[in-house]
Amino acid sequence: MATELLINQLFTGRYLDEGENIGHEVINLFKDDAGHNNLFITPSGLVRNHEVEGVLFVCNISARITVEVVAMAKGISTISDDEIKQITYKGYSLDHIFGDNSYLGNKDPVPNQVSFRAAKVATPTKRIFITLDNNFKSDDGIVIYLKSDRKVIIPQGMRVYYSDEIDGQAYRQLLNELINKDSIWNDINVLASDESAHKQAPLTVSESQSKFDTMRERFLRRIKEIQTGKSSEPISNGSAGSFWDINLLKKLSYDQVRQLYMIFLKIQGIAQATVNTALNDSFYIWKKGDHDLFWQAVESSDADARSILIEILRKNSSVDPEKNASSYMSHLRRFRLFLAWEGNDEAGKLLRSFANTADVKSDSNDAKPKKQPSDPKIVQPPKKEVLVVPPDLKVGDSFKFGSYYQESSNYMSPIEWIVIKRLGPKVLLMSRYGLDRKQYHHENADVPWEESDLRKWLNDTFLKTAFSEEEQKRIALTNVENIADPQYQTFGGKSTDDYIFCLSMAEADSLFDEDAARKCIPTPYAVGEGVVQSEVFMLNGKGTCLWWLRSRGVYEFGAYLIRENGSIGGYNDLSSTFTAIRPVLWMNL
Repeated sequence: MATELLINQLFTGRYLDEGENIGHEVINLFKDDAGHNNLFITPSGLVRNHEVEGVLFVCNISARITVEVVAMAKGISTISDDEIKQITYKGYSLDHIFGDNSYLGNKDPVPNQVSFRAAKVATPTKRIFITLDNNFKSDDGIVIYLKSDRKVIIPQGMRVYYSDEIDGQAYRQLLNELINKDSIWNDINVLASDESAHKQAPLTVSESQSKFDTMRERFLRRIKEIQTGKSSEPISNGSAGSFWDINLLKKLSYDQVRQLYMIFLKIQGIAQATVNTALNDSFYIWKKGDHDLFWQAVESSDADARSILIEILRKNSSVDPEKNASSYMSHLRRFRLFLAWEGNDEAGKLLRSFANTADVKSDSNDAKPKKQPSDPKIVQPPKKEVLVVPPDLKVGDSFKFGSYYQESSNYMSPIEWIVIKRLGPKVLLMSRYGLDRKQYHHENADVPWEESDLRKWLNDTFLKTAFSEEEQKRIALTNVENIADPQYQTFGGKSTDDYIFCLSMAEADSLFDEDAARKCIPTPYAVGEGVVQSEVFMLNGKGTCLWWLRSRGVYEFGAYLIRENGSIGGYNDLSSTFTAIRPVLWMNL
């Protein structure tokens, strides 16, 4: 394998905007206690199938076609898991230093805290820019006009590789004019235990690098907090908060909101100033983590939190029970907590009234409801007819095949499929609607399609639930390709043999002429299972949803998806809990 040069973008993305999160890449600026230069490659820390000889760390200046180099590393070597566990900065482990980081109120999802070690890490003696824009000028810095046919220097995936085989002219230019030109570099990374690090001047006054210096200061401050005992315990991984928490809580009175925030204060010690500001009818400023704290209080049997949540149910049930019950189907899992509260008859009664009106199951477990409802008021669906397959199906036709929960969780109804491709006596079918809500995988880890929970569920539970034995015989076993992402080089995994699967990013791009054709409406059942339905993007007057693709995303613990507007995105975490599924299969005619 040819050696490569890596350009990696630092300190960008929403992860750094949550609370006081410290970017893991901050370790690139400091030697550890043993004097080693450890490197974290954004976004995930994981680098596979690449032999890197040098790294240029950059910040975006303009449209990703002009970047500023903030540091350089060379003499790159790999590092073992055991070595990573031994790393300390001023006596503290990486787990300890980054333990307060969170993502959407949950525990920090980053699984790989160190990517490489480097013999040398240095910053420029003067500002360095790399650009594809021949009109770009700098009065006080070095400008490298990159000889490359690429459209951008750094893609959305935050990393890009150059080698003799891939963009060879640019690779040699970067090596000769930057990496190997010692006169333009200063060794500045210092031991975290060196007090001079706290007094070190900012690396640059460039606005594009403001987070660079902010993260360095957070890192040093975090170490001091650990020393003085002021740091909190790492955030536990609980249920994620979401927009609907705010909408529900906005219905509370002033005194109830104050009471709620007193719960927050008691649990986490949130500043009183935050309480006063939030009480001024500005509920949307609440930090994401606050919602989790409230639900944690509920789950830990906090009496105040219980009374507030009961009030939420009471208010909503008194307005329009049928309308509100339907809109809160997706929240029943949390409301089911009431059923476990001993002696709380009022909460249980309110919950059951909601559940009965919404025609959903309201018991305290997540087991799949029985196919035959016990409530005689529920209208039974028509009996299943004998399958008749039109032999002349063509792209764009619709066709009903198999059955699944759709209008209700009490019974199944025929699944409507659309033909998206035909090859001889076979047609490629995709469900018209988002049928269910499942995670791609139960955790954010380096998991390709072949090992994902979603693939296992589709080819086992869904296959056996939605199709009879006779219907299953019509479904062709398909060899599904899972190639590495061509732009971001995210590992795709091995090809798999699947009966049911999700589209790949390439298929979603090639099989539809426009974004609007990819828009999808979730079924009421899917919404009840947790799929978030848009209030902005519509299809036939109904809100659309996100839906999974099988291709790995721009980073290792993410996957591609289709957004509510039908465009293709690559940032969805594997453990996302609000994304719909549109199963795909090849059927023999």
